Amino acid sequence: MKRGSLSKRPLLFLLGLALVCLSILLVPGSGSPPEGVDVVQAAQQQLPVVSFTRTSDSVSEPPNDQTTTELEISVKINEAPVGDDVKVTYATANGSGTAGVDYVSTTDELTFSVGSDDPQTFNVTILGNNLDEPNRTFIVFLTNPVNATAGIPGSITLTTTDNDEPHPTNTPTATPGGAV
Repeated sequence: MKRGSLSKRPLLFLLGLALVCLSILLVPGSGSPPEGVDVVQAAQQQLPVVSFTRTSDSVSEPPNDQTTTELEISVKINEAPVGDDVKVTYATANGSGTAGVDYVSTTDELTFSVGSDDPQTFNVTILGNNLDEPNRTFIVFLTNPVNATAGIPGSITLTTTDNDEPHPTNTPTATPGGAV
């Protein structure tokens, strides 16, 4: 046996294998299953999408520091869940408004039951005060969707419109001939 002929066999085998693979790819129908055999392809399941019904909202500040106002926020789902409930967490975050001063910080979970595409709602409490100040904003985010994905808008910006009058300031007046 010649030494060189032995090393050509693996090379010829690989070349033949490559030609067979190439013919399968290039010949129409050659990659098809045998006649009478049905192929079932798995359908890619799209997850429901949860999002806020709007990107922003505003509310007038309650009249004084002894009152509050509830602002209702709505979250929608694009299709009813199948198989398992859909859950999503919402949470508030400061903007120019401050939790505990302008609004009550909140976080909780909403559930969309199997078969229902009804929007879910929750309330955010707005705190009143007697200060003349610019309008304030804060944000509510959707996080941690379960059996769903978070869509757009995934956050809502809330604005508290100030309703307080500027407080008069005492401005000293000069008295003619008075001591300075």
